[in-house]
Amino acid sequence: NLSLNSQNRLAIPEAGGIDPLVLLLQNGSAGAKEQAATGLANLAANSAANKMAINEAGGIEPLVQVLRDGGTAAQERAAGALANLSLSAANQKVIATAGGVEPLVKALREGSTAAKEQAAAALGNLSLDGQNQMAIAQIDGIKPIVHLLCNGSSAAKERAARVLGNLAANTEVVVAITEAGGIEPLIHVLQDGSTAAKERAAGALRNLSINTTNQVAIAEAGGIRLLVQLLCDGSTTARERAAATLGNLCLNAQNRRTIAEAGGIEPLLQLRCEGSTAAKERATAALKNLSVDPANHAAITKLQRKKEAPKPFV
Repeated sequence: NLSLNSQNRLAIPEAGGIDPLVLLLQNGSAGAKEQAATGLANLAANSAANKMAINEAGGIEPLVQVLRDGGTAAQERAAGALANLSLSAANQKVIATAGGVEPLVKALREGSTAAKEQAAAALGNLSLDGQNQMAIAQIDGIKPIVHLLCNGSSAAKERAARVLGNLAANTEVVVAITEAGGIEPLIHVLQDGSTAAKERAAGALRNLSINTTNQVAIAEAGGIRLLVQLLCDGSTTARERAAATLGNLCLNAQNRRTIAEAGGIEPLLQLRCEGSTAAKERATAALKNLSVDPANHAAITKLQRKKEAPKPFV
């Protein structure tokens, strides 16, 4: 496919190649639609100009239509094209207006493995928008996202965790994620997921843990031990998000004790000294919340005194 080549991705639009591809999507045979969707997906990859040009050529609405009623391979390609196009904030609104959320959620339920992965990527981008967050929840889109988190491929789990993290930023959607059983599989990803998936899961739990009921649920599902472990051996991003989640969880009195029993104080102190700027801030906030408990305050003070240059946290 010529559109796989980076130079051709520039040359094809300059030669007027986008409009014929859009026409094929609208009027071509099943095979032609599949090839046209493939070409647009490739052109939209890593090119902001092409993303804009495809939108301006009216390519988004027929891609949504192919996703809705095309064959298996065509749906995969259309979902991939929408995933690439939805990296543009302007295109996110166009995709939603064209009715793209519903067939993307349907692809999560019924599509092939590849279609599910691409649909999750597209929804991860679309769910950055508050209106789209509500739209996904209103069409019962959270359950298939949770199901994908439980049963999908490694890439699909990462993408599903990202969608849930974005949705959980909306306080009106948080309860729906909990009711759909989203907490436990997110915690499983902390244990068994890829590095990127763990980062996404920790981010989702951070947002969910603002809710007081979820603070209890995350602890009861064994999340504290895994978050503490992530503080110790996670990536820079994972450690930051784990610290933020623990900071929320320790607003609960029982969780403050559980975090200390899980060995959370020492890695938080270490992160406060050695982590990124954001991680230091999150660790400091978590330690402050933990220190409300007198026993934790004493433990924090004792560990601080072992350091050559203790830094006050309150």
